[in-house]
Amino acid sequence: MKQYLKRKLLNINTQPNYWADCWLYFIDGEDSSSKRQSRGRKLCINNSIIDLMIQQGSIKSHVKGTTKDTYHVKIDVPPFIKWNIVNMCQRFGINYSSLISGNIPRRMKNNICNTDYGIFSIRRKMKLSCTCPDHLSGSYICKHIYASLYKTGQEIQKKPELFFLIFQINIDNLQNLSSDKRLFPIKKVSKKD
Repeated sequence: MKQYLKRKLLNINTQPNYWADCWLYFIDGEDSSSKRQSRGRKLCINNSIIDLMIQQGSIKSHVKGTTKDTYHVKIDVPPFIKWNIVNMCQRFGINYSSLISGNIPRRMKNNICNTDYGIFSIRRKMKLSCTCPDHLSGSYICKHIYASLYKTGQEIQKKPELFFLIFQINIDNLQNLSSDKRLFPIKKVSKKD
């Protein structure tokens, strides 16, 4: 997705934070050109999401359609258990606050966004539902689901910790684990590695 479109979608004038940018990539992958995605972005930009609730492993919203109807969207995101974030933080010498701010090494970012074993490997396992006729008539991701996903990106831009909540990664535990050097000594990666 082009930078100007990201900024417009996230309602910002600067670069998106790392986790909001990751979320947009998680939604679109390499392709953001479908008509449903485009319509979903337009619904998001036009503030058609009446309410959005982000909880651990789920996103729920009510989206005002192009007609007078309001549609209910529910997105269930399975927990991400393959990605051992504590070990990764230790290996790269990252603390909790650096992780939330997205101030992490490129190699770690590549591991996070990897579509085979990183967080994005669960994209196909999400359960998506919408009460609109378009979604009910086929296995399509409708514009209302896309609008809800993009609106979630706006919220992650404001509060990056929501990214971890969605993927059911307990950031409070991460903070405790990464700060307890007796149990988990943090090692810096040497330049030779």
